[in-house]
Amino acid sequence: MKKSRPPERGHKPVQDAGASDTLKPGLDQQQQVPQNNANQGRQHRQPIDDARPKEQPKPPQEQTQKSPPRWKRRPRKQPKYKLPESYEAEFQVQKDLGAGAFGETALIQVISEGGGITKFFKLKKGDIIASKRIPIKKENDEWRLDRYYFEWMILRALRGHENIIAVFGSQDPGPGNWFGHIFMEFCNMGDVEGMRGGYAADFSTMLASLGFDCEDGSNDVPPELSHYQFLPEGFVYEFVTSIAKGLAWMHCGIKNWPKDCTVPNKWSPVMHNDIKPDNILMMARPSGDKCLYPIFKIADFGAASVDKGHANIFSQMAAPERRANGGTIPATPKDDIYTLGHTVYVLCWENKIYESRFDPLHRFFASKGRRGTTNSKPDTCPEPHRKHFRVVRPCAVKDMPDCMEFKAWTLEKRINEHTLPYSEWFDNLIEDCIELKRQHRPDTLEVLERMTTMRKAYGEGTGGSPRLLWNPLWLPNHEERMKEIEEERQKMPPFEKVPKQKSPPKQTSPPKQALPPKQTPPPKAE
Repeated sequence: MKKSRPPERGHKPVQDAGASDTLKPGLDQQQQVPQNNANQGRQHRQPIDDARPKEQPKPPQEQTQKSPPRWKRRPRKQPKYKLPESYEAEFQVQKDLGAGAFGETALIQVISEGGGITKFFKLKKGDIIASKRIPIKKENDEWRLDRYYFEWMILRALRGHENIIAVFGSQDPGPGNWFGHIFMEFCNMGDVEGMRGGYAADFSTMLASLGFDCEDGSNDVPPELSHYQFLPEGFVYEFVTSIAKGLAWMHCGIKNWPKDCTVPNKWSPVMHNDIKPDNILMMARPSGDKCLYPIFKIADFGAASVDKGHANIFSQMAAPERRANGGTIPATPKDDIYTLGHTVYVLCWENKIYESRFDPLHRFFASKGRRGTTNSKPDTCPEPHRKHFRVVRPCAVKDMPDCMEFKAWTLEKRINEHTLPYSEWFDNLIEDCIELKRQHRPDTLEVLERMTTMRKAYGEGTGGSPRLLWNPLWLPNHEERMKEIEEERQKMPPFEKVPKQKSPPKQTSPPKQALPPKQTPPPKAE
């Protein structure tokens, strides 16, 4: 069969009447349109895509059945945390809780009762605990091995205090499992950082319901509403008192303050070196306790050190002398006092204390490359008030003399602009905790005495938000107490956003009448 010659450019191909059933190249047989009938051609004059057969509609039963959400179709993500093989018969990993600089933590549940490990830990079936594992990268990794054994030794020595997280046991690393495991109690109310985030979200929701446009509440918010963004004052009081009690047990060996304040003769102070909102956990109180607030516990002793020990700390929460010198100077209990005061500021102002005091001058001296101290020192000069100097450059703070001109050269004169929204006595206490020099900060027992005395004299205070974002189920009269709180909340005057009044249009002054032309006086006759 001869191949048909392609038509020349500008001429249409001639099609025979009997060639209507031929197929066009590149198209299926179902997509062809017969051309032998004019009416039939008009009915099928539509794009080729529309001429394709459409899918048959699903039966009505299939259309009503909706597919499950995407997150349900996905397989459940397995936790990365793995227990030693000898623990898998008695414990099961529920979920990962998080990871830090020195290890990762997971939630563990007891699935069998009567095993040797469960009996040794004094646990029963269904109990939930937390487990932390510290990776040992190689067999002779002495630094990580020392960190694991040191953390376990400190937790075992400090257990038994209400404000220190309790431990049940540990599993040393070995061949086939180069992880050190520490098993501890699980705090079912999370950390303080999560509580602060809850109040921030509640404040944003309240502003949105009142019609405010600002997300963080920093602009155009009346002072009657600004205190809703802070934690309740009594919550912060109990937080500082509880952490100070835990630090008194760590620093001085006083376990039951104020009933027993005797300091042991041979006690080596233990410094935490990493107190921050993430490392302070909360646990519900036992049933029948009359306290409204949860139990606060100090956790994560991965950066801890003993007296005259060194710890490499580069956190923004650390004391200025620790940030300036890194781990070259030994840690003291006054460093934990500074981080405690800094934590209170973080709970109220996020990280404003560092941003407004230390960061600008640190960056300035880092750009200039100026470190160390100067040799010029005047003999006599008046001593300024120590609260006027809040910013330190990265140099040895212990070498700073008490000279006004020398301080003015090394420090930036700045007054704290971010004051706490609580009582004045509490603001003064926290200001003393974040003093520049170590010797100006109070010790742990002084913080406890001032907190206890002032709370008895002035009560729990009314600053901060009046809302309770936690549920104190442990109270004996829980329902009655919650009703009282709700009644007190309803007595507060409602806050409504007052719409901005539009300024009245400026009244146009009537057009000024043109002044008559000045008449020149007639010339005087001579």
